Amino acid sequence: MPRYGYKCATCGMEFELVLRVADYAGEKKCPHCGAMGERVFEPPYVIHDIKPYYDRGLGTWVNSRQDRKAIMQSQGLVEADGSGAREAEELLGEQYDKENRRPPKAN
Repeated sequence: MPRYGYKCATCGMEFELVLRVADYAGEKKCPHCGAMGERVFEPPYVIHDIKPYYDRGLGTWVNSRQDRKAIMQSQGLVEADGSGAREAEELLGEQYDKENRRPPKAN
């Protein structure tokens, strides 16, 4: 069940309750003073970077996204984010398959 955060309007205590989705609406009693607490909305938890890992394709340890991008650039590689497709389109001109975003098949 999800956890919902509340803050007491009287004593200012913040508290969490584990409730069913159907039961979270409205004010809830403060466990400290018994007054009604209002729902507190918090931003979602976001992981800002990655843990170090060994990238077999690059043959080295990668410590962050920026580190991976720098290693790829030093090896003459591009990430599959569309930037490589734009470069291919510029190099191949009309031969580039715009619908499938890839170079033409070899004959």
